[in-house]
Amino acid sequence: METAAWESMLEGPPPQLTEDERRAWIKQLTGVALSSDAFFPFRDNIDRAKQVSRQIKLLILHTKNIHDPLIKP
Repeated sequence: METAAWESMLEGPPPQLTEDERRAWIKQLTGVALSSDAFFPFRDNIDRAKQVSRQIKLLILHTKNIHDPLIKP
């Protein structure tokens, strides 16, 4: 969704976080769960998420993907 479309649905849209505010918010997260409404097609999706936040403690996976054997958190 485009930002303008999203903002048009709100009476007072919140300001976007600055890069420093975003980093500070991510840094304070603890016990983060990571899941997908479908599946993680490749291991790199999980590795990338782990780079962003070392606080990922729970990984929820749907099974039956041919790459499941590679997804070992």
